[in-house]
Amino acid sequence: KAAKAESMTAGVDPADVVAPMFDVTWGPMIGILSQVLECSNDERSIAVCLNGFVYAIRISSHSNMSLARETFLNSLAKFTYLGSIKEMKYKNIESIRTLMNIAITDGEYLGESWGAVL
Repeated sequence: KAAKAESMTAGVDPADVVAPMFDVTWGPMIGILSQVLECSNDERSIAVCLNGFVYAIRISSHSNMSLARETFLNSLAKFTYLGSIKEMKYKNIESIRTLMNIAITDGEYLGESWGAVL
């Protein structure tokens, strides 16, 4: 049985499994990440949320899910407060850093979503 199970999973590309699961979960995920980032000033919570944004943008970018990619990028860009007269806080500065790191690391996969980064 172990050999049969191993042969069945050996032919499955992880991308083929992750994309459908992400497609179902990205809506609620952006809701909770945005809510916690908006309401929290705790550095650990902010770091966890920003990591969530990074991985969500990476998955959606590499899976060619343009709606999810643009939604996550636009939401993250909103938290930078760039172009706003609001007072910058720690989470806003970290959002800028995160957005820049995404541009450096996954820039070639952002497609038409570069507007939020620029």
